[in-house]
Amino acid sequence: TAVIDLENNSVTMVVTNPGSPFKCDFDNEEEAPQEVETGRIVIEKLVTEGSDQEIEFTFVSVGFSMGDDTLAHGADDSTAVARGDYAVSEVIPEGWELVSAVCDSTDEADESTPADIDVSADEVVTCTFTNGEVEVAEEVLPQIAVTKTADTETAAPGDTVTFTVVISNPSASEPVRISSIIDSVFGTLAGDTDCTVDVTLAPGASCEFTFTWMVTDQDLGTHENIVEVIGADVERPDVTVRASDNVVISVDEVQAIVITPEVPAGPVTPIVPDVAPDVVSDVAVEAEQLPFTGIESDRLIGLAIMLLGGGVLLLRWAPRPEEG
Repeated sequence: TAVIDLENNSVTMVVTNPGSPFKCDFDNEEEAPQEVETGRIVIEKLVTEGSDQEIEFTFVSVGFSMGDDTLAHGADDSTAVARGDYAVSEVIPEGWELVSAVCDSTDEADESTPADIDVSADEVVTCTFTNGEVEVAEEVLPQIAVTKTADTETAAPGDTVTFTVVISNPSASEPVRISSIIDSVFGTLAGDTDCTVDVTLAPGASCEFTFTWMVTDQDLGTHENIVEVIGADVERPDVTVRASDNVVISVDEVQAIVITPEVPAGPVTPIVPDVAPDVVSDVAVEAEQLPFTGIESDRLIGLAIMLLGGGVLLLRWAPRPEEG
């Protein structure tokens, strides 16, 4: 007895009469090949206008193998697949971002996405990846400026020089905080209430303060000092900017001034007043008299005593005219 299992292509023989011959005939028929229902997945690569169009992007496919898994702008890859579910993604390079990733299908009812591509027989699903370079905002730094002036270019020991310091923020958009004011000669400057360390200057704003310097004998020569101001970004204190300005002052010694009275040409004989014969007792009297001065005699005598060390004083005394 033979038990034939066509589904599993097997025959089981059961012998009921041992020693008796038996014969089995197997007839086979070629079965027509089963047609595989296929569709297609297309991957397209685009980059935004102005981005680097030469860079290549690497794709990772799940469930199928792409013919070319590295694509640049304008390139695509088309792969035939059996009906089923698939997925695809891309590796985004540093400095780039994914702008969009969408799938379109020849089947209007299809709602495939790159992460879930549903392919039916004869369906073509096209997934387009668009990338763009990340725009890095230009860093806007704070700005600061300083000018230093003096009320004189020359000075002498004993003089007082006044310095004026003006700190400004030339930026049109960024505020700046004053973090340091240092002078190369006078050290840290305190400024004043509205113009000192930790004061924040708005864009286009400025402040000023003054300080003085008493010149001494030790300062003779050329005096030069530099003021440096450091400003910090209000939101990023570690971002700083610097500005400086200098002043040069010439310090000279005080020169003594000697006044020498003019002496008229020719021989002159002083007129000695009777009230003080000892002042010019040794002076010879020989020449025409000097004009009448109109000054009282005691005042003339005092002036003569004061100026004897500086030159020759010519005097003529005469009594004051009587009134009337």
